[in-house]
Amino acid sequence: MPKPTTVGTWLEWAKTKIDPADAELIAVRSFAPEDTDRSWLVTHQDYPLPDDLEHHFVPANQMVEERAQGKPLAYLLNQRNFYGRDFYITDHVLIPRPESEAIIDLVKTLDLPAQPHIIDLGTGSGCLAITLALEIPQATIVGADISRDALQTAEVNNNYLEGRVTLVASDLLSNIHPEEHGAFDVIVGNLPYVNPAWEWLDFKTLVYEPQLALYPERGTSENGLSAYHRLFDELAEYTKTAPVHNLILEADPCQHEGLINLAKSRHWQHHATNGYALAFQPTNR
Repeated sequence: MPKPTTVGTWLEWAKTKIDPADAELIAVRSFAPEDTDRSWLVTHQDYPLPDDLEHHFVPANQMVEERAQGKPLAYLLNQRNFYGRDFYITDHVLIPRPESEAIIDLVKTLDLPAQPHIIDLGTGSGCLAITLALEIPQATIVGADISRDALQTAEVNNNYLEGRVTLVASDLLSNIHPEEHGAFDVIVGNLPYVNPAWEWLDFKTLVYEPQLALYPERGTSENGLSAYHRLFDELAEYTKTAPVHNLILEADPCQHEGLINLAKSRHWQHHATNGYALAFQPTNR
């Protein structure tokens, strides 16, 4: 393509390739001053493109081409909004989704002590753990993940947003010891639950995301809930030493009945649902 000379002419080209809203976000990131939103484009259609095209024009074009091929915008911009805050996102973590905000809302409905102790298993970008720390500032929050690359991403967000979250490398509860961490008032988890057998899901949209965070162990037959089976096994062991008072777990609505039955078989009672999120409390055995 001939090199456009203004933001407006670049946008005209980009909007023929990708969704116009995505083109505008890429333009703002590439050409506008820092901390500027899309409203800047309204008054800057004739804004001349920077002279240093190798640092602006070429990367902007590359983002358009990659977006046209299906790469998620969050990975191109390294940013996604979650619960009203912008999080740094890399391809080592799942893209935060609005469905997961229901977990935060459920936690905020619980009758918690003045200084609750909460852990987020499979923390990824840290969006759940950090949001809980900011929404419940008196809480002590732990974020755990098996992926050290994911924990590095979470650390960036934790520092930038001042989340005060303690980040731990752990596969579920394997490295979370009751002698060290004690009782938890809440465990939250958005564990891998995508079932490869779901014919209605467009798996092409998921190829860019970390497969470890999407899919449970291969070769299992628990309708995508094998990670939750393992969690309940580990909970049974953990709670021999220290109690856990609440579980908030995410799963697809088609899996809710199975997850509720699984929890019941492990002495956890379902007591609330909010979108994709389910809340459980231990039953008296």
